Amino acid sequence: MLKRDSYILGVILALLIPVLAAFIFLALNHLVADVLHGMKAVNDNGIILLSIGMNLIAMRYYLVKLSMDKTGKAILALTFVMGILFFIFLHGKEINLLTFN
Repeated sequence: MLKRDSYILGVILALLIPVLAAFIFLALNHLVADVLHGMKAVNDNGIILLSIGMNLIAMRYYLVKLSMDKTGKAILALTFVMGILFFIFLHGKEINLLTFN
């Protein structure tokens, strides 16, 4: 399934990878905060940006290693759109991804 060259697969991956990466980064950030007694390593804006950036690994894998242009281009396009939307709507604002922090 993941070795098909289609725009829809690229869109699904581009939306799924940042969500999974955000959960992983939030868990790691929470662990670091526990070890450092409440001091957060990365703020939530940084976690969102890092999560969006994880798409670049998948994009490179599909474009370079597998030579699947449609999937790679869809991942690239959605990554740019998410990055632009982040800087338009969320950059510089205080957000809290976990409400129980």
